[in-house]
Amino acid sequence: LSLTSAAQLYGAYDGVGYDLNIGDVDMYSYRTAADTLLDDASVALSLGGSSDTATAAYFNANVSDLITASGESSLVSSDLLDLRINTLSTNIYGAALEGTYGSPAAVASRLDQTGSALNGKTLMRSQLTDVELSLQDSADPMVIRSMPAGMFQVTLAATVAFNTTFKAFDRTFSCGVGMDGSVIDLNCPITSDTHTCDFATYGGETYYFAYTCPYVEPTCLYWDETTMDFEGDDCTLVSNYTTDAVTCECSRTGTFMLSG
Repeated sequence: LSLTSAAQLYGAYDGVGYDLNIGDVDMYSYRTAADTLLDDASVALSLGGSSDTATAAYFNANVSDLITASGESSLVSSDLLDLRINTLSTNIYGAALEGTYGSPAAVASRLDQTGSALNGKTLMRSQLTDVELSLQDSADPMVIRSMPAGMFQVTLAATVAFNTTFKAFDRTFSCGVGMDGSVIDLNCPITSDTHTCDFATYGGETYYFAYTCPYVEPTCLYWDETTMDFEGDDCTLVSNYTTDAVTCECSRTGTFMLSG
């Protein structure tokens, strides 16, 4: 994809972009001056005509400074950069998830699924999404690491929807006179949680308790070329996600995906 993107943009002027939608690939390649990616600049996959209106990259920094600080290259603000954003429906890193079958991470990622889908390896809840920058006409992407907080965000389109009706998971119950030792079904939407009334622990013959049932929250992951695995240390979830679009704040560019 890096070679294809470089070929598309070869000889292009600043502000020119090209799309590619074929098979498993949905891609937008865009040429821009480094100083254009300043202060609230975003590049969306839909700029190339994609029906995916969610996937986008957002920069809130002087990208030339970030690149220079990362040691990838020394730039001035007028230098041209090639930015590629794409999704890939085939998980080319799928082998990294094979050993996760039945693991706590896999169980947590599938908690809201039903039937046979409850079991399996860690569930991918988005397509692989690449955000890469390279020097003009170069097919060798730069990986910008250690960006300060708030400098870079990527929004991923969820292929497995998330539940955002959070109040549906909140419960309030009481244990009253004569209920010591009684088991209360908390009626959680996706788990079978219970509470055993325990006057000795909670005090008195009547008490109230609040409980939040388990639910699946998005997890932002990126592909780590060093560990050859999906990691989450350099990305955090931005709170205002929707059922089908999740924004991750990350300290690096690269390849991203959602799990739960």
